[in-house]
Amino acid sequence: VRGADEVAQIDAEMAKLAETMEKLAKRRKFLIEDALPTMLDELGFESITLDDGRTLEKAQAVFASIPEAKRAAAFKWLRDAMHYLG
Repeated sequence: VRGADEVAQIDAEMAKLAETMEKLAKRRKFLIEDALPTMLDELGFESITLDDGRTLEKAQAVFASIPEAKRAAAFKWLRDAMHYLG
């Protein structure tokens, strides 16, 4: 059946695209969090303006996540704390 074959073909293409997206996301993260800040450090710059007008600037960011097993308790604590601060 033509429609079923097309669905299978689309599924295969989507799987390839998802893999490509994952690789691109990892590469982007490496560039943003490691390669570009290291380059700026090596040059002794806090920021740099590129020829096309874009600016690269070092900034600190903190990321955190709550393990799934503790998520409900953590969100309850946050809700209670916000109500208390309210």
